[in-house]
Amino acid sequence: MSSPTTSGASAAASAAADARLRAAAALRDTATGGLDESAFKLKVKRIVDKEICASASSEVASKCMRLFHTLLSNIVDHPTEGKFRAFKTEQPRIKRELLSVYGAKDLLVLLLFRTRTAEFKEEWYFAETYQPGCEAWRKLELARSALGEYARVKEDTAERLREIAEREKVAEQTRVARAMAAAEEDRERVRQRAEREKHARQARQSAAAAQAQAAAQQGGDPASEQAKAEPADHKGYRPVGHYDEDEEEGSDEGSEPDFGTGAGRRLGD
Repeated sequence: MSSPTTSGASAAASAAADARLRAAAALRDTATGGLDESAFKLKVKRIVDKEICASASSEVASKCMRLFHTLLSNIVDHPTEGKFRAFKTEQPRIKRELLSVYGAKDLLVLLLFRTRTAEFKEEWYFAETYQPGCEAWRKLELARSALGEYARVKEDTAERLREIAEREKVAEQTRVARAMAAAEEDRERVRQRAEREKHARQARQSAAAAQAQAAAQQGGDPASEQAKAEPADHKGYRPVGHYDEDEEEGSDEGSEPDFGTGAGRRLGD
């Protein structure tokens, strides 16, 4: 069983530790103004997801966040150099990769960037009154860390999409090449068939010509030979059963019927 003295010492030590923790928390809150880092990170994430990434491709979004990360890193890493705290609105890369992306300006405002006119040109700036240790500076640090991670994720996604697109491109090129090769094979088969048919026609024509020439050498024109072989159709030739009306009429006019002997004699005479 512990003595009252020991118990009192333990309670005092615990109270002192709690006091130190409260003092550290109070010092941190004083430096950052009581910034709720989790809530701030959520705001950054909401702008990135709902605006920047939702309105742009993975490649465009990754470029935007990578440029954002670079701008914030320049400020955080060089707190005393004012040239890193401002950038012109009309700078080509700034305008193309940052300000033209929906949601980027909202994120700048969330990070306490403001606009002003310098040398008759508009620019965004981060006030020099914001120094390391203040709430605005802590926001820059938190946003830089978050945007760097988001940029890496989007770059990986963009790289995967590029690889997929490249594979699809190669596959499409292969498919087109195969289709063209198949079409060429079909054309070649058609050409070869037409060539074979042409040779066959020429062979038949040559054979017919040779046959006609051989027949001509043996006895003349085959058509003439066939005409000679057929019987002539002239008046001296009458097929059996032929009846000539002219001859019948002529026989009636010049003669009388012959009832002489022979087969025409009546029986009993």
